[in-house]
Amino acid sequence: MAGREGKARSRLAVVLFGILPLLLGLPFLAWQARQSLDGEAAAIQEFVVARVDAILGHASNAAVEVAGLVGSPCPAAGLDLRRGVTAHPFVRSLNLAENGRIYCSTLEGAVDYAEDSAAYADGRLQLMFGNLVTPNRALLVYRHATASGSVLVGIDGQHVFDVLSLGAEEFTVEIGIGPNWVGKEGTVTDAFRQPDNAIASLVPSAAYPFTVGVAYGQGLVWRHLVFDYWPSWLLLALLGLLSGYAARRFLSQRNSLTAELRRAVDADEFVPFYQPVVLGESGALAGAEVLVRWMHPIEGIIPPNQFIPLAESTGLIVKMTYQLMDRVQEELLGQLPNLPEPFHVGFNISAAHCTSMELLDRCRAFLEPFPPGSVILFLELTEREAIPATPMTDALFKQLDGMGVQVALDDFGTGNSSLEYLQRFTVNALKIDQSFVAKAGTETLSSHILDIIADLASRLELFVVAEGVENAMQREYLQKLGVEYMQGYLFGRPVPFAEFAATHLPPAAGGAGDGAPV
Repeated sequence: MAGREGKARSRLAVVLFGILPLLLGLPFLAWQARQSLDGEAAAIQEFVVARVDAILGHASNAAVEVAGLVGSPCPAAGLDLRRGVTAHPFVRSLNLAENGRIYCSTLEGAVDYAEDSAAYADGRLQLMFGNLVTPNRALLVYRHATASGSVLVGIDGQHVFDVLSLGAEEFTVEIGIGPNWVGKEGTVTDAFRQPDNAIASLVPSAAYPFTVGVAYGQGLVWRHLVFDYWPSWLLLALLGLLSGYAARRFLSQRNSLTAELRRAVDADEFVPFYQPVVLGESGALAGAEVLVRWMHPIEGIIPPNQFIPLAESTGLIVKMTYQLMDRVQEELLGQLPNLPEPFHVGFNISAAHCTSMELLDRCRAFLEPFPPGSVILFLELTEREAIPATPMTDALFKQLDGMGVQVALDDFGTGNSSLEYLQRFTVNALKIDQSFVAKAGTETLSSHILDIIADLASRLELFVVAEGVENAMQREYLQKLGVEYMQGYLFGRPVPFAEFAATHLPPAAGGAGDGAPV
């Protein structure tokens, strides 16, 4: 009986895990479909606002050019007004008004109509049902006020209708000016027309007094979900078949790995290995990049690619890095007389390190025991996870720069955040990824990329560090580009500090560096 009950529970668990992806996936896919449609709507609004802004910009330019004619007799102003119409696209007519009366028009010459300035939104823009020239077609009038009157610029509504027509057929797109709205069919109404139960959004122009409304019906969301997301439904069904076994196995394995990683951090099993960084021109030692290795009591040395991603995702990378900094500080102080001055020492940091100001305190504590200028600390920003743009991170990197801590962009050219980091932070160096260096001088595309990175660094007054240099041909090519610093197996592998010191440090201090950060 117990066996049958156990099998029944197992079958029930399989069924529950099988339908769980569908239950969780349905609201997500609906949300994703809604987000996709909202994105399309926002793009339409952005496009319409930009195009209508451009149309009104031409009207504004035309009005400014003839503003000096306000008050001039119509016969004297007529020629310049007609030239203004001819010179500016989208402008159908130019009109002059003084003392509340429109007295001159490029369409009719001398006229006498009342000017209703209160009808203009923000005193600048009016959407009319039509006028004497085109009584059945909407018209936009742009008003430019002057000291003695105003210039009125007529714009054929068809230009705006054409812009509205460029939106997708499934969306209702209209433009509102004051109390009036008009869509691509050209009918002016007193409200934004939209489908029943519609999802609508309104976006005002920042430059002119009009609003663009975009709406779509709820039914469009479900049609989008059914017809455009069928591969996702198939995937959810497959996940349902696999999740009973795979999810349990994955979670069990991850939990055990995380626990083992946490134990290793508490046991201080992560040790620094040092890879030399040399001056590109002379090959003299300039410093070292600190790379972490896991000295597992059973498995031996475990390379970083097997634990760093998990350490970053769990946040354990932060404590791990600060343990390394403490140990590196102790080891460097023991060899301080033999270090080239200044000695550049670099650590990799990720987004997890930038969630508080603790990184600033740790860098200050690291540099404190060293004589000023003897050690230059630089942080290499990795791109496995983007550093969020917040006031706190901006303040963090600003204070790090003020402290003299250098910043390098690691694996430059391989990620999506490098250019953003260049704009947000004070960056001192670019590190060229070894995938580009490996083909230096032998593969045209990689050579072009190297040339571009070197040129970019030169223009931005940044230093370049080439990683993964393995042979003399690569080194010579990089030297021709003027690369200031290099590292790779040609100069030395990552090793413990005792081996690093025995191999690379002379008995007496040697001033190999020139003070330039890497």
